[in-house]
Amino acid sequence: MSLLRQAAVSVARTSRSSLRLAFTRQASDYTMVVNQNEFEDKVIKSDKPVIVDFTATWCGPCKMLFPVLEKVVDSYGGDVLLAKIDIDENQELASAFQVSSVPYVVGVKDGKPITGFMGAQSEAKVKEFVTELLDAEAKA
Repeated sequence: MSLLRQAAVSVARTSRSSLRLAFTRQASDYTMVVNQNEFEDKVIKSDKPVIVDFTATWCGPCKMLFPVLEKVVDSYGGDVLLAKIDIDENQELASAFQVSSVPYVVGVKDGKPITGFMGAQSEAKVKEFVTELLDAEAKA
């Protein structure tokens, strides 16, 4: 094999492994994927506020929003958690929250929905949302 061919093969292998690493990145300590069976225990009964991200694998804006949500949640160091819910796999939850479009984000505190938004948002807007959630008193 020529030296040029060896270099090309080496670059291709490196690119593939880097790409694989990028796609297999672990979620943060404050992020969880939740399904209908776990929702009550992980979200409703949580002792911390939870941001519930209703999403879908086919949703482009969802893919843009999730890293922003995760970054903001991570910056709060565990004061708030993030629950990701696929609407196609958890249709009962999506229906219960009247999700008509994704991304749809709801802040839950003390087992009650407090605030929310629809659509991709900037990091600054997401920080405002989290601050509002943390400062909110649960509505009776």
